[in-house]
Amino acid sequence: LPAGPPVWSRVISFAARRSKCRAGRKDQGNRGKGGSHEHSFRRHASISGQNTKTKTEKDKHMSTENNTGRENEGGADTGKTKNSRIQRFEDLMVWQLAVDLAASVYSALRHCSDYSLKDQMQRAAVSISSNIAEGYERDSNADFIRFLYYAKGSCGEIRSQIHLARKLELLNDQTAQPMVEEARLLSRKLGAYIRVRETKFS
Repeated sequence: LPAGPPVWSRVISFAARRSKCRAGRKDQGNRGKGGSHEHSFRRHASISGQNTKTKTEKDKHMSTENNTGRENEGGADTGKTKNSRIQRFEDLMVWQLAVDLAASVYSALRHCSDYSLKDQMQRAAVSISSNIAEGYERDSNADFIRFLYYAKGSCGEIRSQIHLARKLELLNDQTAQPMVEEARLLSRKLGAYIRVRETKFS
């Protein structure tokens, strides 16, 4: 019978094959772990991207909600006070300006001797803020617009009466002109606010 390889040679060959097999398994395991880490990273990135998108959409929605009940202050294009949410008519810039104008008229006519004209001017001045407040409290955009027009008409009325009082020398130029400018400014703001209510709230 032919002699087989020595025992020690077979032992070395078996050990070598076993070592090679273990090395192969270890390499496969490392590749598996690497794939697992890569999958985990991709999943984390995907979730992070979704969270970022969700947060961005949420922030955009909140910004839209915050701006829905607002109009920027700045003057001619608004009836609202700066950086405020309108919850009552006292928050309206046009109402605040109307109250200031009425106070100016009352102060200027404190010593007026023409009681008839004085009464008419005071009534016209008071009616501006009163119409704004009444229209707001009616909870109807159509009614509110109608009363804003009444208020704007009263602005023209008080301006006309101020000019008359100056002609009659019941008011001097230094007193009359600032009130005329107040009434003109308020009339412009009321006109702008009426357009906002007609286009954005109807």
